[in-house]
Amino acid sequence: MWTIYRFCPLWLFRGALFIVGTCIWIFAGPARKASCAYRDVLNTARKKRGLQPVSFTSHAHIMSYVTALFDKVDAAALCKQKLRLEIDQKGDFSLLLKRIQAKEGIFFLCSHVGSIEILQSLYTQVRAFPPRIMHAFQDTTQSQIFFEFYRKHCHDPNVFIHPTDEIDMSTAAEMKSFLEKGELVMMAADRISKNVSGRQEKVVLLDKYISLPHGAFTFARLMESPIFFIACIKTAPNTYTLFTRQAPIKGIVSAYTSFLEELILNYPLAFFQFYDYFGSASDN
Repeated sequence: MWTIYRFCPLWLFRGALFIVGTCIWIFAGPARKASCAYRDVLNTARKKRGLQPVSFTSHAHIMSYVTALFDKVDAAALCKQKLRLEIDQKGDFSLLLKRIQAKEGIFFLCSHVGSIEILQSLYTQVRAFPPRIMHAFQDTTQSQIFFEFYRKHCHDPNVFIHPTDEIDMSTAAEMKSFLEKGELVMMAADRISKNVSGRQEKVVLLDKYISLPHGAFTFARLMESPIFFIACIKTAPNTYTLFTRQAPIKGIVSAYTSFLEELILNYPLAFFQFYDYFGSASDN
């Protein structure tokens, strides 16, 4: 696929990508089932809120994810699609920008709604953004092949990846020192890694109980730095939008959950949790 991408026209690569994505859909039975379950939960929640139901197939959902993978590779490599970055004007971007320009350290809580990794390539389109060092936590045990490929071909020298299964008190001290130097730290707070145990936060998302990792929110508070929720979602052809919200001092977990729900209701195909996500809490 990398060879086709490098040397062939974009339309030919997209055809190959569709075939690959369809093969993934055919052989990914659990992912298809999870996608259909998510659609049912989503439409039930939309009905309660007076919103029209959305209609999409599990194939369209999985292809949305496959396309997002290609987008972040393309944005970091040859930029054949010339992807654009827009800013959600309803959020707290102006507050975030002031803190970044003041060279403050910022802790970001991201998620698996959208494709936050693409931001490392598209943020330069915002001229007011100065180059900054980012420390991002990632579960490197999953999608190991893609992770190694992405690191080899699309590595940004300003981005440092830290495994989530190696977090301890020394990690907290190290991240805090980075933030004090004005660097950035990012951690997802919407998924519990299989290899990481600990207390969980039980919250309601789309009228269903789910479990969030308590450690992510505790870690963020320990940093004693500004906390922002962040997401980067494909909102139009070749266009990604950056969504930001400043986290409150109190009620950070419920505010984060509300941020996720708003994004999911508006961009349902950007929900990239292909497992029994809404069965993760015992109350379900």
